[in-house]
Amino acid sequence: MKKTLFTLAAVATVALFTISTAHAQCSFDAAGKAKGLKSDMTRGYVPCGSGVTFPAPNTAGKSGTPGCTPPTTYSSFLFSDKGKCSIKSKAKFESPCGTGTPGDCSNVTLQSKCSGVTNADGVTPISGAGWALNTLARATIDDSAGGDQTIIDFPAQFTFDPANKGKLKLKSDTHTLLNLLFGPGNELAGCTSLEIISVKIVDPVAAIFATMGTATR
Repeated sequence: MKKTLFTLAAVATVALFTISTAHAQCSFDAAGKAKGLKSDMTRGYVPCGSGVTFPAPNTAGKSGTPGCTPPTTYSSFLFSDKGKCSIKSKAKFESPCGTGTPGDCSNVTLQSKCSGVTNADGVTPISGAGWALNTLARATIDDSAGGDQTIIDFPAQFTFDPANKGKLKLKSDTHTLLNLLFGPGNELAGCTSLEIISVKIVDPVAAIFATMGTATR
């Protein structure tokens, strides 16, 4: 079974995700259709004007906008010329719940993959374990005990399969996650709205390698 790591804050938060129709509210506003997302990912760079690396801008662009040079990445690993990463999620309402638990629930599948990732020499493809996908999400749910509420932002870390020939992949879902942590009956509520605050791929030393975004050359 794919190993899924959670911080204590995440565990405490996810423990609140239960299903029930006895206290159904679901009166909060939500989009009519928002079943998932699909995004490419690009390199994660150290921000300009904050932190230790760039405490203040040291250059400016042609428009006069302050900037920092040289561009500095968190991770020493590299994309090859054709290197890429992507992420995809899909939410599905289940009635009855697909795990066999009575009542309705929802299940969110999460997939991510990369190819063309090299070591710092720019030539040798990565291999081995230690890569992860870190997410930060904000959930508004119909909680079985407390009714409609927005849960505190919760971080989660999903582990990729060991890298092979410069490639990474992972696949998980909330059914697997919550049943692994708390056992049957703790599926995600049928009425759920999830805001994705951040998604980042981190290398084996926990440095940010890629984040959601676009890039051109």
